[in-house]
Amino acid sequence: MRRTLKLRRALAALACLVLLPATAGAQSDSTFNPSDWTSGVQASPSGSTCVAIQDFGQGLPRPSRQTTHTTPKQAQMWCTHTFIGVAPYNPAQGAITSISYSFDAAHYTTGVVPHSILIYQNGTYYRSLPADQVAGKWNPYSGNNLTAANFARIPGGDSLAEYPDFSCKGSQIVFGYVTHTGNNNVFPETKTSAIDNWQISIDATTPCGETKESSNTYAAKFICGVQPDSNITHIPDAETGRYATKVNVHNNTGNTIKFRKKIIHVRGGQQPYAPQFKIEESLQPDEAMEVVCADIYDHLKMLPLPPPHIPPYIEGWVVLEVYVVVGQGKPAVPPPDPLDVVGVYTYKGDIPPILGNPATGSGVSINVVVYPAKSNRHTLD
Repeated sequence: MRRTLKLRRALAALACLVLLPATAGAQSDSTFNPSDWTSGVQASPSGSTCVAIQDFGQGLPRPSRQTTHTTPKQAQMWCTHTFIGVAPYNPAQGAITSISYSFDAAHYTTGVVPHSILIYQNGTYYRSLPADQVAGKWNPYSGNNLTAANFARIPGGDSLAEYPDFSCKGSQIVFGYVTHTGNNNVFPETKTSAIDNWQISIDATTPCGETKESSNTYAAKFICGVQPDSNITHIPDAETGRYATKVNVHNNTGNTIKFRKKIIHVRGGQQPYAPQFKIEESLQPDEAMEVVCADIYDHLKMLPLPPPHIPPYIEGWVVLEVYVVVGQGKPAVPPPDPLDVVGVYTYKGDIPPILGNPATGSGVSINVVVYPAKSNRHTLD
């Protein structure tokens, strides 16, 4: 609570300064003046500490920002580092389409210290996934095309929203980075790491006077994982066996096609389920991509698989919403059926004995489905 109050006071002071508003572009720091950063422990047990200093002895070039983490026994700790050297970004200036990042980092003690990009919004901290595993001497780390769906909420905070809001309606955003330590020992553990040449780039924004209008929608079924239950007295969701899905997507036009990909995991029970994942994609003329089960598990944050590492049976929809940007004098010209979308589905019935279930017999099948476009005009949220 004290850490959050300190940050809010710092942001209030920034609002009173004459600073250029942050626009699509970069925020960076390679000197790490102490007055430009705040750090603190979040969602961590008593006894957790993280102390960050400006280190003139190490860096690429010197100085760098060094953090010493002390984690209690058999616990994990999140340390948030918030950059307050510039004014917060206000999405009302333009909805964020994607961001990228880069930094150099080193770890001076044993093991690793995962580093993630930080977003602070509505009194809540979010970290990018997956984290960069910082170990050993100085190395570069980077990522691009991050959307709001690539972030996860750190427990605690004022908002229950699982993702930050990049839309024009979103509150102001402060960037930074997160360090995470885990300690499986029966005694406290100290780890020291450092960061240099930190940079966040807001690569693309959508003017708030514009909207994204869907023109065509493609909805492809997915079935993934292992259904091990062969008991004939049960009523399974699917037959015993292994299921796999590939959804192939091809741009058949001479134009760049933009679309939003959504993953909807359904679980039976005749219950409605909202999309659990959304991301904006694009394909250049004649480019193609595919969505496979590993991608779907990743989008649903089901990786890595817990022991015994058998991918669970899941099914649902991969939805592609082709859109055009309208407003600011831009006409709505939807391309006619711009994507070729094909689903490839395979099944194999012979699985070894697992989870107390006996081995099953043989059987294999493959099916190919061509998904047509549906004319479905609506504004993307």
